[in-house]
This record gives sequence, C-alpha cells and structure tokens, in this order.
Amino acid sequence: MSEKIFHSKSEAELRERIKELITLAEDETIVIKELKKPFKFLFFSMNGKYSVNIVKKGSEKEKIVNKPVKKEQVKKTNVKKEKPVKKQVVKAVSEKDKKADRLNIVIKEFLATANLNISIKEITVTDNIYKVELIGDEIRYIIGEKGISLVSLEYLLMSLEEFKNVKIFIDSNNYKEKRENILRELAQKTAKNVIKTQRKIKLNPMPSRERKIIHEEISKIEGLETISVGVEPKRCLIIKLKNKK
Repeated sequence: MSEKIFHSKSEAELRERIKELITLAEDETIVIKELKKPFKFLFFSMNGKYSVNIVKKGSEKEKIVNKPVKKEQVKKTNVKKEKPVKKQVVKAVSEKDKKADRLNIVIKEFLATANLNISIKEITVTDNIYKVELIGDEIRYIIGEKGISLVSLEYLLMSLEEFKNVKIFIDSNNYKEKRENILRELAQKTAKNVIKTQRKIKLNPMPSRERKIIHEEISKIEGLETISVGVEPKRCLIIKLKNKK
C-alpha cells in the first residue's frame, strides 16, 4: 500500500476507521504519522491530517516511526522556527473604528492558535455589518463541509461581548455566493422532478441557513411547498405539491 492521507478527529478514531477498511496480514502493521494536529475550540473543530502506511512488522520503517525519542532529540524537534508574519491589509476601515481593529486582532489570534496558513485579505464595514475576506492555502479548513465551520466561526465571534451588537460575515473567494447558487439550482432541479413525478422528494440534511435558501427558491414556484422534518443536525427539507400528503 502506498502512502495514503486521511483526515480525522484523532489518531484513535482513524485507527478504528482503518480497521473497517483494511484487512492486515499477520506480518503487517499500520504506521500512522501525524502531519497536522487536530484543533478544537468551543464548538469549532478541525480534523487532524495523517499519513498512513502498511509495512511489514519489524521493518526499518516501523522501527524509525516507533523509535523512542531521546532527550537530545527532544531539544531539536521541539524547537520550531517562527513563521514569518504575513502582512495583513485592512481596507475601507476608518482608523477610528476600534471595533474593526479589534476584530482583526481576534481573528489573527484565532488563526495563529489553530496554526493555519490563512490571513486576512480585508475587512470592510457597511453600517453595522463587518465583512471579513480570508485567503490562504488552508482556507478549506475554515470553510469546512458545506460551509459549516465558516458559520460556526461567525457565530463564535458574534457571541463575544464586544461583537454582540454587530453582524459579522466571513468569506473567501466568494464561497458563500457560489454555494448559494448551487443550492438554488438544486431547488429548481428538484422542483421539476416533483412536478414531473407528482411525488414529494426529501433532500439531504443541511444547516438552517441553507434550508432557508431552498425554501425561498421553492416559494417562488406555484403549487409547491417545503416542510422541515427531523432534528438538528439531521434536519432536512421535503419538497412537495401543495395540499398533497
């Protein structure tokens, strides 16, 4: 087996997953190397990154990975070179806007704690809405599956006392707009199938923000309606003909 890359909440969870996926011979074992530590802060979490290899028991590769670290080695491996701080630009923000400056600092501290190669491209302020544009090689970790991590980070920031009275929107490369277009296309396509088959269709579970977009799109189509079923996080929408069970 060539080296495979997996993302998981922990090495223990990954080992359990691998047991279900791979059957090892008696003389084989799994070598897992942590490439990026998992990160969790309140309800925001990010999976760790691991490389996985199947090797022969007692092989040099297994010995190297499982070899105890000597004290002399600890001194060397624990010394990390400080990464050069990327210059961050905050545009369209007044120097007097202390709240925008504070938001900039809080997000930078969060990204540093998560050890993510992400920086703030710009912060713009319109009325009481603060829009933050992020860039970086690891932006996918902040976006998360279907943008859930992005929304969680927004909620986390707006739950802080200093930002309770403002709206914070975080985006990267117009992800939210692209995702909204995908959802509206899904709603239109599903609506056509419901009308054609005269049968209701149940969509996959999605966050409340995404269900709202689907609902808005279906409300424009005469003769159709949506109903929500289930409980979070598996709550989903059913698109159906009006007045039909």
